[in-house]
Amino acid sequence: YPMHADNKPKDAPQGLKEAYESSVRGLYAEAEAEALRWLAEGKNSRKLDIFKVYNMGFIFRSQGQTVGIDLQWSGDRKQMEELASYLDVLFITHPHGDHFDGELLEVMVEAGKPVVLPCDLLPENSSPFKIVVGGDNPYGKTVGGVDFKSMMGNQGPRTPCNVYLITVGGWNIVHNGDNAVPEAEDYLSSEKTDVLVSACWNGVKDTM
Repeated sequence: YPMHADNKPKDAPQGLKEAYESSVRGLYAEAEAEALRWLAEGKNSRKLDIFKVYNMGFIFRSQGQTVGIDLQWSGDRKQMEELASYLDVLFITHPHGDHFDGELLEVMVEAGKPVVLPCDLLPENSSPFKIVVGGDNPYGKTVGGVDFKSMMGNQGPRTPCNVYLITVGGWNIVHNGDNAVPEAEDYLSSEKTDVLVSACWNGVKDTM
C-alpha cells in the first residue's frame, strides 16, 4: 500500500518507508509520462477513452472533450502546463493531498482552464476559472463546455467531498472520491451511469 507509507506504524524501519516512497515516486513518474503520451495521440472517438493515472486520478476523453478528476500530479511545472493544455476541466472531489495538487490547480486557472472544487483550495487566487461548488448541485451546471451534477458529502466532518456525475462526450461518469455519506449518492439512482469510480472502502457495493 505504497501511497500511504506514512500511515505505517511509527516503529516501521525507516528504510522500508523510504523504499515505499521511492516506489510511489517511480509509479507516479511513469504513469504521468504515459498519460501525456496518451493525450498527445489525440484520439477523440465516440467511444469513451479512459486513463487511470494513479489512486483515484483519472482522465476521460470522448468526442472532443477531455476531463481530469482527482489528479495528484508530481511532475514539474512544464509537465503540468502540457497537461493543462489538453484538459477542458479538472474536477476535485475533496481536499486531501492524495486527490489534488495545488500547483496543478494554479497552472490550470492561469491557463484559463476551469477547476471545479468542493471548497476554496486557492484562497489567494481570485481567478474566475476557480469554480467552488460547496453545496448540492442536483440540477446541473456547465463549465468549460462540460455538463455535471453533484451532491455534497464528506470524508469526515471537516472534509467536504463532492459526488460528481460528469458528462463527457455523452457518457455519464460518476466519481465519488472518498465520500462516506450514502445520502449524498442517493440522487444517482435516477441517473443513467456509464462508468462508476469509487473508493474500495466506502460502500461501493451500495453505490453500485
